[in-house]
Amino acid sequence: MAAEAKDRPTLADLRAIGLYDPAADGADVRLFLLDWLVDLGCSLEEMVAYNRQGRLAVLAGDRTLRERPSLTAADVARRTRLGLDEVDRVAAALGYPAPSGAASERRFGARDLTAFSVYALGTAVLSEAAMTRLARAVASAMGALAEAANELFVSEVEGPLRQRGWSELAFAKANLDAVRLLDALPGMMDALFRVQVERAIEASRTAGTRPDPGEGTALAVAFVDLVGFTSSADRAPARDPADQVAAFATRAHDVAARHGGRVVRVVGDEAMVVASGPVEACRIALEMMEAFADGATGAPRAAVAYGPVVSKGDHHYGAVVNVAARAVDEAVAGEVLVTQEVRDAVVEAPAEARPTPNDGTRGNGAAGGDGAADVPVDRPPVGRELVFEAAGRRHLKGVASPVALFSVTRQP
Repeated sequence: MAAEAKDRPTLADLRAIGLYDPAADGADVRLFLLDWLVDLGCSLEEMVAYNRQGRLAVLAGDRTLRERPSLTAADVARRTRLGLDEVDRVAAALGYPAPSGAASERRFGARDLTAFSVYALGTAVLSEAAMTRLARAVASAMGALAEAANELFVSEVEGPLRQRGWSELAFAKANLDAVRLLDALPGMMDALFRVQVERAIEASRTAGTRPDPGEGTALAVAFVDLVGFTSSADRAPARDPADQVAAFATRAHDVAARHGGRVVRVVGDEAMVVASGPVEACRIALEMMEAFADGATGAPRAAVAYGPVVSKGDHHYGAVVNVAARAVDEAVAGEVLVTQEVRDAVVEAPAEARPTPNDGTRGNGAAGGDGAADVPVDRPPVGRELVFEAAGRRHLKGVASPVALFSVTRQP
């Protein structure tokens, strides 16, 4: 709300507290900025504090980003029926920064109370340990989203503003506009989260979760990396490798999503992808070979393994993960290597799941029989375009026994 005329600071007030110097470069723009901040309800105390830190242009965005904390830890505990020690543990799991003093001195806002309330409700369905793991997974995902959003603002908004000779006022308004976009994100995130939950449930049903959760769920794991990326990055300007990694991650995400998979980790020139089945993982890996075939960021190669994987949020464990991570080093540029389990799952489908010839001979047999049986063909209907060629048994680092690998391609 705009300040009343009688409450607005005068030029003398602004000069006296060091916010305005009429002789300074950009004095006119600074005055417009101060007037704008006053209209938004910023106090002189806030402006002075931010100005001392050289951050006056982000004050409006910061005030919009985080509501003023009005609840103590005891308030949160009382309203959610959590213990004070639980509030502290949940706050840590959710990624709240540690308090400078005692845990009881933490302060929270109304949005924070919602997060704690959801945690408390969840414990009616899941154990506290499980809800804590879920809280950490959410915090990790939100952290990654926040980092991506900030990086995009810096590269897409702040960078161009600086290049054009940005003013404090222009940056302050752009910063506030970006923060206000956050109000639209919850609706988007709700829709996308439901899509991902539905996909995860379907993948679990398709793969079949084992009775013992410790044994894991059958998943296909693919590792894709770019041969020669490191050497080319060493020769490139500092910004180029970052742009190349971003392009790699974007393409990997798009390809994986198209086939029902998910990129769970990108480290430099290597991406780890999980999919519910080996066919999907092979298609993802092969399409990524095509996506990076131009060699602009290095030549692609990949490896796929299939079997029980123990998953904790975005962390995946087990021999399958280790084999896929090591097997990618055995592939040559442009090649996708897969394990015996992948090949068998695709090729050795049950006969009844295979297509029958469509040449007019169905059920007739060689001697014109009565059509009691269908004649299976060599490939199952799902993944029938995939062709496997033995690539020998390889000794992989950290794997006790040699692993049989196959090179997979696809026919039109």
